[in-house]
Amino acid sequence: MYILKDKDNNILSYSKSKRIINDAQIMFNSRETSIEETEEEIITAGGKAYLKSHWEEYINSEEYKYSIEKENAEKEISALKKELQEDDYKIIKAFECSIKGEIPPYNMEEILNLRNSKRYRINELQASFSIN
Repeated sequence: MYILKDKDNNILSYSKSKRIINDAQIMFNSRETSIEETEEEIITAGGKAYLKSHWEEYINSEEYKYSIEKENAEKEISALKKELQEDDYKIIKAFECSIKGEIPPYNMEEILNLRNSKRYRINELQASFSIN
């Protein structure tokens, strides 16, 4: 296996064919690059390639742990926003009832408290991970 690395030792490309790596080196000609041959397994994750030994170091790093926590936070935020959207009809129905002078068919205090707790959690996660 041939790998093309930049000056910071990041893998830019890899292939079993040296010709393909030579072509890749031409594409990255604005950077200082080097070609190495390795028998070590290549692992790809998050759009990056790692030698297996470096991957094992990386997954134990604080950077990796933070990236996983951020990814999980983004998923939770997405799920909470979806839940809020799915409950919007209840708010609209309650508003329509209030205009007509009718009693809403839902416990609005409970719904509003639940929605506020979801918004609070979203804001908490966004602040923790600088997510918009």
